[in-house]
Amino acid sequence: NYASEQGYKDALTGVYLLMANESLYGKELTFGMTDAMAQYYTGMRSNNTYTYDAAFDYDNTECESRINSIWSNMYTALANLNELIKHIDQSDASMFTGRNRNLIRGEAYALRAFMHFDLARLWGSSYVADKNDKCIPYMKHVTADITPLSTVEEVINLALADLEVAQTELRCDPVIATNQGMPDMDEGYEHDRTFKMNYYATKLLEARMQLYAGRYSEALSAAKEVINQNT
Repeated sequence: NYASEQGYKDALTGVYLLMANESLYGKELTFGMTDAMAQYYTGMRSNNTYTYDAAFDYDNTECESRINSIWSNMYTALANLNELIKHIDQSDASMFTGRNRNLIRGEAYALRAFMHFDLARLWGSSYVADKNDKCIPYMKHVTADITPLSTVEEVINLALADLEVAQTELRCDPVIATNQGMPDMDEGYEHDRTFKMNYYATKLLEARMQLYAGRYSEALSAAKEVINQNT
C-alpha cells in the first residue's frame, strides 16, 4: 500500500527480508553455494550436496534447485523493488517526513544495481572474457512481457546509472550529513544506517563495478571517497 510513507518503509523492509532468505544472501550467496564454487571448502564428504557445486555439476538435482531458487527469488525481490520505484518516482514529496523519501528512493535504486550486478557475475561471462555476452534481463519495470537479455557491459552501465540516481538521493544520508545542519526528523527510521544500503555502501559498490569493468581510475576515485570520509 503506497498511500502513506509507512507503506514505502514496509515495502523496502520487505525487499531486505527477501534478500536475507537462505537461498540468497542469508546463505547461498554468502557462505553456501558461491563459497563452494570458489573452492573455499576442502575435505567435503561425498554425501555433502555442495560437492556438486564445487565440481560445477549444475545438472545435479540439488545444485539445480539452488540455482533456480537464486534466480527466482532475486527477480522476485527486483519486481518488488521496481514496484516501489515506480510509485516513489511519482509520489508526492509532502507525504514523507524529512529526508525519508530521499533515503528510501536512494536505497531502492542502489539495491536494484546491486542485485543485477550479482546476477550478471553469476550468469554471465566475466567482463574481461566477454563483455558482449548476453547474460540476464535488466529489469526496470514490472512486466509480464519477455525482457531481452542485456550484455555484461550493458548490465554494468545500467547498474552504474541506477547508482548515480541513488547517490544523488543519498547525499543527505545521516552517515554523511552530520555537519550539514539537517536535524534527525525521524530518528526511529534513520538509526542504524550502517546496516542499510547507505551512501558509502553505494560508493563501494561503484568501486567494485568499475574495477570489474577494468576502469581503474574510476574505481579508485569511488573507493577514495569512502577511505577519506573522516579526513
